[in-house]
Amino acid sequence: MKKSLVTLKVNGKLYKAYTNAKGKAIFKITNLNKVGRFNALVKFAGNKNFRLLGKFVRINVVR
Repeated sequence: MKKSLVTLKVNGKLYKAYTNAKGKAIFKITNLNKVGRFNALVKFAGNKNFRLLGKFVRINVVR
Protein backbone atom coordinates (compact mmCIF):
# COMPACT_ATOMS: atom_id res chain seq x y z
CA MET A 1 0.00 0.00 0.00
CA LYS A 2 1.62 3.19 -1.09
CA LYS A 3 1.04 6.67 0.31
CA SER A 4 -0.58 5.39 3.53
CA LEU A 5 -0.10 7.30 6.76
CA VAL A 6 1.62 5.34 9.55
CA THR A 7 2.35 6.72 13.03
CA LEU A 8 4.96 5.76 15.59
CA LYS A 9 4.73 6.76 19.26
CA VAL A 10 7.87 6.42 21.36
CA ASN A 11 8.61 8.12 24.70
CA GLY A 12 5.39 10.13 24.41
CA LYS A 13 6.36 11.71 21.07
CA LEU A 14 4.38 10.97 17.90
CA TYR A 15 6.11 10.58 14.52
CA LYS A 16 4.35 10.35 11.16
CA ALA A 17 5.49 8.84 7.87
CA TYR A 18 3.91 7.80 4.59
CA THR A 19 4.58 4.48 2.92
CA ASN A 20 6.53 4.35 -0.33
CA ALA A 21 5.64 2.36 -3.47
CA LYS A 22 6.78 -0.85 -1.73
CA GLY A 23 4.64 -0.21 1.35
CA LYS A 24 7.55 0.73 3.65
CA ALA A 25 7.57 3.77 5.93
CA ILE A 26 10.74 5.43 7.20
CA PHE A 27 10.55 7.50 10.38
CA LYS A 28 13.01 10.24 11.32
CA ILE A 29 13.34 9.85 15.09
CA THR A 30 15.19 12.82 16.51
CA ASN A 31 14.91 12.65 20.30
CA LEU A 32 16.36 9.21 21.17
CA ASN A 33 19.85 10.27 22.20
CA LYS A 34 20.41 7.61 24.86
CA VAL A 35 21.65 4.11 24.14
CA GLY A 36 19.09 1.49 25.11
CA ARG A 37 15.83 -0.21 24.25
CA PHE A 38 12.61 1.70 23.82
CA ASN A 39 9.04 0.45 23.48
CA ALA A 40 7.04 2.00 20.67
CA LEU A 41 3.56 1.69 19.18
CA VAL A 42 3.18 1.63 15.40
CA LYS A 43 -0.31 2.36 14.05
CA PHE A 44 -2.02 2.32 10.68
CA ALA A 45 -5.39 4.05 10.75
CA GLY A 46 -6.89 1.78 8.10
CA ASN A 47 -8.55 2.41 4.78
CA LYS A 48 -11.34 0.89 2.68
CA ASN A 49 -9.41 -2.39 2.34
CA PHE A 50 -7.76 -2.74 5.76
CA ARG A 51 -8.92 -2.11 9.30
CA LEU A 52 -7.10 -0.30 12.09
CA LEU A 53 -3.82 -1.97 12.96
CA GLY A 54 -1.52 -1.34 15.92
CA LYS A 55 1.55 -3.20 17.06
CA PHE A 56 4.05 -2.74 19.88
CA VAL A 57 7.68 -2.91 18.77
CA ARG A 58 11.10 -2.48 20.39
CA ILE A 59 13.60 0.05 19.13
CA ASN A 60 17.28 -0.54 19.92
CA VAL A 61 19.57 2.51 19.93
CA VAL A 62 23.26 1.68 19.67
CA ARG A 63 26.38 3.78 19.17
